[in-house]
Amino acid sequence: MAGTAVRETPPSWVKIIDQHRCIGCHACTVACKAENDVPLGVNRTFVKEVESGRYPETTRVFQVTRCNQCDDAPCTTVCPTRAMYRRADGIVDFDRQICIGCKACLNACPYDAIYIDPVSNSAEKCNFCAHRIDRQLEPACVSVCPTEAIIVGDRRNPTGVLASLLADGALQVRKPHRGTQPKLFYHEGSPLALDPLAGGAVRPRSATERPAGASTSQAAALYGAGAGRSIPWDWRVSAYTWTKAVASGPFLLWAFFSLGSPVERQAWTISLAVVSAALLLLTATLLIADLTHPARFYLILIRPQWRSWLVRGGFLLAVMGGGVLLFFIAALTDVEAFQAAVGWILVPLGFGVVVYTAFLFRDSKGCQLWQSPLLAPHLVVQAVVAGAAVLILVESATNLPWADLRALVAVLLAATVLHLALGALELLQSQGDSEVRYAVRELRSGRLAMWLRAGAGLAVATVVLTAVALGAGEPAVAYVAAGIGLAGLPLYEHAYVQAGQSVPLA
Repeated sequence: MAGTAVRETPPSWVKIIDQHRCIGCHACTVACKAENDVPLGVNRTFVKEVESGRYPETTRVFQVTRCNQCDDAPCTTVCPTRAMYRRADGIVDFDRQICIGCKACLNACPYDAIYIDPVSNSAEKCNFCAHRIDRQLEPACVSVCPTEAIIVGDRRNPTGVLASLLADGALQVRKPHRGTQPKLFYHEGSPLALDPLAGGAVRPRSATERPAGASTSQAAALYGAGAGRSIPWDWRVSAYTWTKAVASGPFLLWAFFSLGSPVERQAWTISLAVVSAALLLLTATLLIADLTHPARFYLILIRPQWRSWLVRGGFLLAVMGGGVLLFFIAALTDVEAFQAAVGWILVPLGFGVVVYTAFLFRDSKGCQLWQSPLLAPHLVVQAVVAGAAVLILVESATNLPWADLRALVAVLLAATVLHLALGALELLQSQGDSEVRYAVRELRSGRLAMWLRAGAGLAVATVVLTAVALGAGEPAVAYVAAGIGLAGLPLYEHAYVQAGQSVPLA
C-alpha cells in the first residue's frame, strides 16, 4: 500500500556448536574474556571435557558451554529490576548498572550460565556479543574458532552452513523438558556432555571449597564435568524463610486464639505486634544483606518488574509491616473493633507473605527440588507451627490458665506432625527426575543430612513434649515444646534450601 512503512522483522539469532569439529582448544574462552573484559576467576563461556569408556577404549568429547539464549528465559522472569532482559532480536542481555545482586537469576537458569562478576558485583553471562552483533560483526568466539565449530545466524533467514544444520535434524538442546526453548544447539552432541548427571556426578562443592571469586561456571571449568556448583543463596535466605514464618504465622491463628481477660488481651496483642515487627525487620535485613548491591535495594520500589515474585514478595512484606504497625496502634488504643478489623486484614496478608516464597522458588528452574507441589502447603504448615509456638510463648507472659492454652498446644502438636509428614513425602517424591534424585540424596545421606536430621529430631521432640503437656496438663512443658519447635524449623529450612541448589547443572 502506497505510503505505508514496512516494519522490518527483527532477526532471531541462534548459535550451533558442531561437536565433531570442536577440538577443545579454549580459543573461544580466551576470546570471550578479552572481548568482554571478563575478569580472572569467572568465564562467560568454557569448554567442558567429558571422557567415557574404559582404557584403552575411551572417548573424549568437548562441549562449549554458555548461555542458551532461551526464548522463554527464566532469568528475565525472576529479575526484579529488568537487569536481565530479552531484546527484540531474541538475545538475552543484561544491564549491570541496575542489577541489585539478588542472585535469583543464578537459580533460575537451568544451565548454570550466570555468575556474579567479582568486579561489578552484578550478574553477568554470555550476551551473544550483542555489541558486535549491532555492528554486524560475528561474536568473538565465532571469529577465532580454528575449526569453525561455532556457527551463528538468523533462524528466520538461514543461509549456508546454518541452513543445512537446521534442516539436518541432528541438533540437540540441553534440557528441552525444562521448557525454556534454548537457541543454543549442539550438532550430534554427546548425552554425557549435555547432561552432567548422565555419567554420575560427584558431590557438590560448597562455596568455601571454590577459589575466591570463582563463579558457578568456573567451578565446572576447574573441576570438570559434574564437579558441582556454588550455592547462590546461603544461610541468610534459609533464615529468611524462618523469620517471615515467625512474623506472619501468629496472624494465621490470631482470630481464633485471642484469649484472656481484656487486660491480658491487650498485653497479648501488644507483645504479638512487637514480636512480628521485629521479625519482619529482621527478614528485610536478611534479604538486603544477601544482595551483592545492597545499596540498590530501592530499585525494586522505583522500577519493579512485576512478573518477579521477589518484587511481589517485597511489597507484601512492606504492606504486612504497615498492617502490624496499625495492629500495634490498635492494641494501644484498646478499641476492640479496631483490633479485630486490623487483625482480620493481617490474616490474608500473613498467608501471602508465607506462600509467595513457593512461587519464587517455582521460578527457580535450576532447582528442581523446589518445583514440588508440596512446597506451598508445607510453608503454610511451617508457619502454623511457628505461629502456635509464638502464641504459646507470648501467652506464657500473661499467665493464662491452662484451659486457654490447651487449644494452642493441640494446634502445635497437629501442625508439627503434619510438618514431619510433608517433609517425609518430599523425600519420597517422584524419582523420575535425575536432579530431584540428586537433591534428595543430599538430604537423606549427603552433606545436608545432619541439618535435616537435627530439624526432624527437634520436631519429633516437639511432638513428644506437646503430647506430654496435653496429657499432664502442664504449661511449663508446653513452653519448652514451643521453644524446641521454633528451633527445629530453621534447621529443616536450611537443609531444604541448600539441597535445591546443590545439583550440578553444567
